[in-house]
Amino acid sequence: MDEPSAKVEQVWRASRVTRALCWVGLAAFGVGAVVLLVLAAWPTDGVDRVGCLVFGLGLAGFAAYAWRGGLRTRIEARPFGLVVINPVRTYVVPWDCVAQVEPGYSGLLIIGCGRGVTAWAVQQANISEWLGRRSRSVRVAEEILATARLHRPEAA
Repeated sequence: MDEPSAKVEQVWRASRVTRALCWVGLAAFGVGAVVLLVLAAWPTDGVDRVGCLVFGLGLAGFAAYAWRGGLRTRIEARPFGLVVINPVRTYVVPWDCVAQVEPGYSGLLIIGCGRGVTAWAVQQANISEWLGRRSRSVRVAEEILATARLHRPEAA
């Protein structure tokens, strides 16, 4: 999947505000989880060790979600196609299979070759639609389609 010679040409990620909030959440949840897990492991009178353990593990789960769901997700343009990195799974979509890209609230839907892949990294914002503004997800979808056209054999 990741070929050393296949250099990344362009990367699309979540917005700066989203990434900043994810970093804050990761730090807060991570520090809280460490403190509570240390309290659960430390023999101290008057501390609900089971409660600290359960709550600490819950905060660790939120920290992991902030990392996997907000900071790790991205779309990479490479010479062979798109690499869509979602929280749980990574997809490789060859340029020949990028027929349509539709922005949506769950992410960009990349359609082609008989299936669709949803990229979580860039999502449609409600506020843009309410205000009648062109959203970042629409611009990214157009950029991906333009990049796909450049990589197709008939463009060469």
